[in-house]
Amino acid sequence: MSLVPFFLNCAANLPHLLFFFQMLKLQAAIKYGEEDLAAAKSLVDQCSPDDTDTDINRGDSKIKSFHNKNNYCKYKHKKSELEYQKKH
Repeated sequence: MSLVPFFLNCAANLPHLLFFFQMLKLQAAIKYGEEDLAAAKSLVDQCSPDDTDTDINRGDSKIKSFHNKNNYCKYKHKKSELEYQKKH
Protein backbone atom coordinates (compact mmCIF):
# COMPACT_ATOMS: atom_id res chain seq x y z
CA MET A 1 0.00 0.00 0.00
CA SER A 2 1.44 3.33 -1.05
CA LEU A 3 1.47 6.28 1.31
CA VAL A 4 1.87 8.76 -1.53
CA PRO A 5 -1.86 9.72 -1.66
CA PHE A 6 -1.86 10.25 2.11
CA PHE A 7 1.18 12.55 1.98
CA LEU A 8 -0.19 14.44 -1.03
CA ASN A 9 -3.38 15.06 0.92
CA CYS A 10 -1.35 16.26 3.92
CA ALA A 11 0.67 18.59 1.73
CA ALA A 12 -2.51 20.00 0.18
CA ASN A 13 -3.93 20.75 3.63
CA LEU A 14 -0.73 22.24 5.05
CA PRO A 15 -1.60 25.89 4.29
CA HIS A 16 -4.91 25.38 6.09
CA LEU A 17 -3.14 23.95 9.14
CA LEU A 18 -0.65 26.82 9.22
CA PHE A 19 -3.45 29.37 9.44
CA PHE A 20 -5.64 27.38 11.83
CA PHE A 21 -4.42 29.10 15.01
CA GLN A 22 -4.49 32.53 13.38
CA MET A 23 -8.13 31.94 12.42
CA LEU A 24 -8.95 30.87 15.96
CA LYS A 25 -7.36 34.05 17.32
CA LEU A 26 -9.30 36.16 14.83
CA GLN A 27 -12.59 34.46 15.70
CA ALA A 28 -11.84 34.91 19.42
CA ALA A 29 -11.15 38.61 18.87
CA ILE A 30 -14.46 39.02 17.06
CA LYS A 31 -16.35 37.25 19.86
CA TYR A 32 -14.52 39.38 22.43
CA GLY A 33 -15.56 42.51 20.57
CA GLU A 34 -19.15 41.27 20.55
CA GLU A 35 -18.93 40.84 24.35
CA ASP A 36 -19.42 37.06 23.96
CA LEU A 37 -16.74 36.20 26.50
CA ALA A 38 -17.72 32.54 26.86
CA ALA A 39 -17.28 31.95 23.12
CA ALA A 40 -14.05 33.99 23.07
CA LYS A 41 -12.64 31.95 25.97
CA SER A 42 -13.62 28.70 24.27
CA LEU A 43 -11.78 29.73 21.10
CA VAL A 44 -8.71 31.00 22.98
CA ASP A 45 -8.53 27.72 24.89
CA GLN A 46 -8.09 25.96 21.54
CA CYS A 47 -5.13 28.16 20.57
CA SER A 48 -1.51 27.17 20.98
CA PRO A 49 -0.47 27.46 24.66
CA ASP A 50 3.03 28.55 23.60
CA ASP A 51 1.74 31.62 21.75
CA THR A 52 2.14 34.92 23.62
CA ASP A 53 -1.07 36.16 22.00
CA THR A 54 -2.94 33.32 23.70
CA ASP A 55 -1.80 34.52 27.12
CA ILE A 56 -2.71 38.10 26.25
CA ASN A 57 -6.16 37.07 25.01
CA ARG A 58 -6.77 35.04 28.18
CA GLY A 59 -5.73 38.04 30.25
CA ASP A 60 -8.05 40.34 28.30
CA SER A 61 -11.01 38.04 28.85
CA LYS A 62 -10.29 37.51 32.52
CA ILE A 63 -9.78 41.21 33.16
CA LYS A 64 -12.96 42.09 31.36
CA SER A 65 -15.03 39.45 33.14
CA PHE A 66 -13.45 39.22 36.59
CA HIS A 67 -11.07 42.20 37.00
CA ASN A 68 -8.59 39.79 38.55
CA LYS A 69 -5.41 41.59 39.64
CA ASN A 70 -3.11 38.58 39.12
CA ASN A 71 -4.34 38.10 35.57
CA TYR A 72 -3.86 41.79 34.90
CA CYS A 73 -0.21 41.55 36.00
CA LYS A 74 0.35 38.50 33.80
CA TYR A 75 -1.35 40.28 30.93
CA LYS A 76 0.83 43.38 31.27
CA HIS A 77 3.98 41.24 31.50
CA LYS A 78 3.11 39.20 28.39
CA LYS A 79 2.09 42.32 26.48
CA SER A 80 5.37 44.07 27.29
CA GLU A 81 7.23 40.86 26.36
CA LEU A 82 5.50 40.83 22.99
CA GLU A 83 6.21 44.50 22.37
CA TYR A 84 9.88 43.93 23.24
CA GLN A 85 10.09 40.96 20.84
CA LYS A 86 8.56 43.01 18.02
CA LYS A 87 11.11 45.82 18.54
CA HIS A 88 14.12 43.49 18.51
